[in-house]
Amino acid sequence: MSLFYTAKIGDNMKTLILTKLFPTDFSINEGIFNQVFLDYFTKQYSDIKCEVIRPIPYGLNFKVEGKKITLHPLKNKRDHYTIYYPRILSFWKYFLNYHHILYYKKINKFIKKNLLEFDIIHAHWLYPDGYVAVKLGEYFKKPVIVHCHGSDIDQLLFDKKLYKLNEYTLNTAHNIIVASNALRDKLLKKYPKIESKVIVVHNSVDISQYNKVSYNESLRRLNLSDENTKIIVFVGHIIPSKGICELLEATNIILRVRRDFKVYLVGTGPHNEEIRFRKYVSRNGLNENVFFVGEYDRDLIKYWFRIAHFSILPSYSEGFGIVLIESLSMGTPVIATNVGGIPEIITNKLRGKLVPPRDSKSLAQAMLEFLDKKEKRAEIIEDIQSFDITHQSQRIYDIYANILSG
Repeated sequence: MSLFYTAKIGDNMKTLILTKLFPTDFSINEGIFNQVFLDYFTKQYSDIKCEVIRPIPYGLNFKVEGKKITLHPLKNKRDHYTIYYPRILSFWKYFLNYHHILYYKKINKFIKKNLLEFDIIHAHWLYPDGYVAVKLGEYFKKPVIVHCHGSDIDQLLFDKKLYKLNEYTLNTAHNIIVASNALRDKLLKKYPKIESKVIVVHNSVDISQYNKVSYNESLRRLNLSDENTKIIVFVGHIIPSKGICELLEATNIILRVRRDFKVYLVGTGPHNEEIRFRKYVSRNGLNENVFFVGEYDRDLIKYWFRIAHFSILPSYSEGFGIVLIESLSMGTPVIATNVGGIPEIITNKLRGKLVPPRDSKSLAQAMLEFLDKKEKRAEIIEDIQSFDITHQSQRIYDIYANILSG
């Protein structure tokens, strides 16, 4: 057994989660899937003791409402774990390859000051979180897992300024978890020598929390009425890379044929992008069929998917797409683009349909087809049980146990 690993199976395994991909009081939906998983995981496995370090950049650690300034708390206590929010200096998108320096110094000092004990560091996001985690792992002599979710690989893996840092992270980490086989293939194409340490663990949801919601209850929770209209739902960032342009263009095409549907865009995006999309809607007379819901309470997502005849995700790239699993968990089929890990979810006609990215005509054709599809909610829910959170939890637990057993 490695001298690094001091815990034994049967002991309480102490895990330190390091990530900025986790909700805060001021950004409740950011990285929410990590919080949902950890809530379930720490409840399910009482021998796992977790603590989360979620750094908050200065400038995001307070909120101004009128004349009132609210500071973000330094920590929050959930049922089975604690989240710490140390403040760090961030350069945002500038000087990207230097982000890790102050980050590492701050977290190292924070760990020692707060006497945090841990057997494993589990970092979410390749850089700077992953790099900082492996440096901490070396300092404290603990194994490190780096968990990549998609955008980090798509955006950071091929950045020339980060080449040496990413190479160091991937070669030093004990294991690298990726959310899809597509991400694994992309990673290994650039770094084939790390194949033995890369593990695919699909994101998942607690299906039991979704499939019992009724249509009428959903309408009531969303303050909507039953207008005998087919509803199409998009959930995500309202940005071009999520295929919003193509979705609006496809909607415009469909309205030449039929008008018995509504499209709800659930989410937010940069103000200038939303303005541009809203202008397109007004200019093309889509106001009665396209609605911008805005920022949403994550607890309401299941209700949006329950009222939908189908959901839609026309992204240009996607690591895995947890919203697809959420939709299917409500028995709602999905039209999505054939990119990233999406084909690992939409594997048959029951679950939905794949279309090419950046192709509004193909998207419109698929939408017209699905507007006439009969509901098969019970069959869909039965078909996607492999994405239940119990499977992901067991995989992560086994990874921890294997590391600590040597």
